[in-house]
Amino acid sequence: MKKYRIIAAVIVLGLGFGCTDLNEKVYDRINAEDYYQTEDEVLTGLTNVYLKLMYVENWWWPWQLNECTTDHGMVPTRGNGAWYDAGVFFDLQLHTWDAAHGRTTVTYQYLMRAIAAANSFLDILDRLTIENQDAITGEVRAIRAWLYLYLCDYFGNVPIVTVATLDPSNLPTNSSRTEVSDFIETELKDAIEVLPSLNSLDRQKYYPRVAKETAQAMLVR
Repeated sequence: MKKYRIIAAVIVLGLGFGCTDLNEKVYDRINAEDYYQTEDEVLTGLTNVYLKLMYVENWWWPWQLNECTTDHGMVPTRGNGAWYDAGVFFDLQLHTWDAAHGRTTVTYQYLMRAIAAANSFLDILDRLTIENQDAITGEVRAIRAWLYLYLCDYFGNVPIVTVATLDPSNLPTNSSRTEVSDFIETELKDAIEVLPSLNSLDRQKYYPRVAKETAQAMLVR
């Protein structure tokens, strides 16, 4: 028993003296401040913001909220067989959906995830000094405004989130539809001031990114 006590004491002492320096050198990842040194490297991070749009511009969720709730689109169902989908299309076409409806829930989640990606990248950009930084920042802000345009259209009053990290004890509350609309307008006008015009770009190289004219079209909408 005495031998085990000695071993335990040695282990405790070892832990006490061996773990005081926790500054680990990590080899399988790189900090944002160390990686984003050039515009090309920043564009690789911007790709992640655009990637999130694939879940927003998707017929399976937002398209159905826009089209199946009107006469513009419909999904034929055949009893309990093909495309019945637990009546989800009926709820949209008959305007009988509720807060638990699958399409509305998933659409909201994907829009907020895309906004979170934009906020995270804007936080990174804010700590960098690179060429064309203002234009790229305006590009991300325009994308975020476009996402809020969807949220404003679908849900009206939603939280306006512009930070990368939220305080769990102080979560944002809903803003009114007017406040969300005003936020979108301000973001797009600011983006228009710094975004490059398609007339000054190699369109084949720049496509399909947001340009000044893209943000102007968003503002018109």
